[in-house]
Amino acid sequence: MKKVPAEDARQGRKGVSVLVVLLCSLLLAVLVWVGVEAYGRITSESNHSFANDDKVPDVSVPVQEPASAQ
Repeated sequence: MKKVPAEDARQGRKGVSVLVVLLCSLLLAVLVWVGVEAYGRITSESNHSFANDDKVPDVSVPVQEPASAQ
């Protein structure tokens, strides 16, 4: 078997290109996260939810007692 020095057997060169790609992708992920958080706060403040807990029930509708209470 042929003996290959460790430096020649490397798959890639040493450098900062991988670090730059990782830092750019991390920065992009943070920017997307901030955008989604801002969008979530804007939509929650505009009260577009289907389940509104602050809504008062209509008192004109009669309430039916459960069968176990009779």
